[in-house]
Amino acid sequence: MKILFVLLITISVALASCEYENFPVVPTPTPPNPNVDILFSTEIFPLIAANSCNTCHGSAGGLTLSGNSSAVIASLKTSNSPAVTPGNSATSPFYTKFKDNASHNGKTLTPTVVQDIKLWIEQGAKDN
Repeated sequence: MKILFVLLITISVALASCEYENFPVVPTPTPPNPNVDILFSTEIFPLIAANSCNTCHGSAGGLTLSGNSSAVIASLKTSNSPAVTPGNSATSPFYTKFKDNASHNGKTLTPTVVQDIKLWIEQGAKDN
């Protein structure tokens, strides 16, 4: 019993002497501000390129995510089955594919990026 007591005291002293301020702090991502326009050209289009979406959604018909930002916007809005309904993220597959599970074909998007997609659609899916 005495050994157990000494062991507990030793562990307590060792833990108390740890310097907690040296542990890295992971910042909580700041949610996008709904009052600030989400720009397709600087926030949405680059994520399409960074995640290689055009590998599967190239120029072979259907949803085409290759080319300049205007061509991608046109494809998102006008393909046989539009991926974006401007002003309505709930009926836009470009958002709904990611809202509950932020991965598609092995690519994972951060919650902040998914929220940016939602806000861009809610703001009218502008070509800006």
